[in-house]
This record gives sequence, C-alpha cells and structure tokens, in this order.
Amino acid sequence: MQPADVIEVLEESAARALLAAPIPARLAYTALDQSPRVLPVGFHWTGTEFVVCADPDSAKVAAMRANPDIALSLESPKERDMLLVRGRAQISLVDGIPDEYLLGARRLLQRDQWRTFEADVRSRYPRMARIGVAPDWARVLDFDSQNPKAVAKRVRLRQLAQDCSRNS
Repeated sequence: MQPADVIEVLEESAARALLAAPIPARLAYTALDQSPRVLPVGFHWTGTEFVVCADPDSAKVAAMRANPDIALSLESPKERDMLLVRGRAQISLVDGIPDEYLLGARRLLQRDQWRTFEADVRSRYPRMARIGVAPDWARVLDFDSQNPKAVAKRVRLRQLAQDCSRNS
C-alpha cells in the first residue's frame, strides 16, 4: 500500500473517530517462541505513527526486536467500525516516561484515577521502551459499506442470486 493511501484511510471519518476514542488498541506480534500474541495496549496516534510504550525488559519488546512486523486493531464498542493497521515496530529506549505513554494512558483512565496512576508509573519506570509504528497498511471496516473481502464477495453473490431469481 502506498503511503498516501494509508494516510487517506487514516483520515476517513470512522478511522478518526476510532483514533480519538477512549479505547485500547489490540497489538498483535510474534513471540520469541514463534507463537502469535495479541494484547490490549494504550496508544497515542501522533498523526504519523502509533506509539505504544512498555517496560524495556518485557517479553513483547524482546519479541518485536527480533521480529518488528506487527498489527494493530481498534474496535468501536458501540459501532461495528474497526481500524486495522500493519507496520514495523521501531523501538527506542527513553529515560523517564515518554509523553506519548501518558497521553495514551490518560485516554483510558477516569479523571480520579489519573494522579495515582501517573505517580505510580513515574516511580516504577526509570526508563521505558518507546515503540513507534508508522503504518504501511491500513483499512477501515464498518460492515455496512466496507466489509472484509470474503464477506463482500458473499454479499455480492447473494445479491446476484436474488437478482437472477427475480428475473427468471
């Protein structure tokens, strides 16, 4: 997918709504034992990359260093909209807590939980791994106008069958 096509998808209204929603992303990666993993994670969209942060010694950081190909999904809890993204993780170590980590976490927490959470995080992590993912593929599915290819094909075939039966 061309970069301009990825940006076009990410600028669709359903994608923008998901990017701004107080929901976690689902991060998919391949573990060191080659098994698939999916985790809910807080994220921050900078406009050019998704940023997820983690303990530098975590299993997911080690796995993404070995195989940086990842996928993210964002799913609306109320609508049927989904944003699917693929890219490569770029990992850097950051002293202290990256701003993007706090921005991503703040979206998921209630206001009264924030101070305790922030104090705990700042006392726990002298460094964090910042995982930046510039998407190289993206797709919005709303299951009304944009379906997975197999579903879209099935819908078209059903419509053709109905048209044929009406015309016979």
